[in-house]
Amino acid sequence: MDSILFSILTLLYLGLLILGMFLAKQSDWFFTWLTLLFVILGLMYDNLVLALGKYIGKGELLENLNMGRYWLHAFLTPLLVIFSIRSLHLTDWKWPKRKGAMYAAVLLTTVLVIVEIVTVVFGLKLEAIWQHGVLSYENDGQIVRVPIMVLVVTLVLTITSIILWWKLKWKTMFIGVAVMGIGNGIQLPIQSNATGNFFELFLITTLFLTAFYQFRKIPKN
Repeated sequence: MDSILFSILTLLYLGLLILGMFLAKQSDWFFTWLTLLFVILGLMYDNLVLALGKYIGKGELLENLNMGRYWLHAFLTPLLVIFSIRSLHLTDWKWPKRKGAMYAAVLLTTVLVIVEIVTVVFGLKLEAIWQHGVLSYENDGQIVRVPIMVLVVTLVLTITSIILWWKLKWKTMFIGVAVMGIGNGIQLPIQSNATGNFFELFLITTLFLTAFYQFRKIPKN
């Protein structure tokens, strides 16, 4: 059942990716779209590997494909920091529009990538796991690490969403962050590992809508 759900998620992300590429070409705000599209691409890959795992079968190929999930997560998820700063351009604050703010966002993004690689990726020991009809390679779980990168990115998204709600009355992004946080914080009575991925999709969709809102308001830099 989960393999079907991951397949559906993959197709939905593909739809967002194609639509986002089309919208990005219509706007000079391409860099803002690009950061989000890279994140969407990473999540599409993640769900695709999970969907195809049982068909590929246990072995080095599937293990390497799953390792790619962790590498893409490390490199692409921190891009949401840059996306967040760019999303504040519609407010009446001047600092998000300054070069220093973007330099700081790029620096923080780089630091988060390094932290994730050093604290998580380098220490991975993958083992094959069958769960709910899905074959994947996951960390053996013997060493529990604090997800520093995810926590910082979530904090940045939360602060950004609050500012957008406060300054622009745009609450869609805040709803996405809140639903994602609540969804991952509660134990649902559902025998599936795909539920968290659907909460991720909901968050990404609200970020997509936020980018589209910016696209409509400021089509040119």
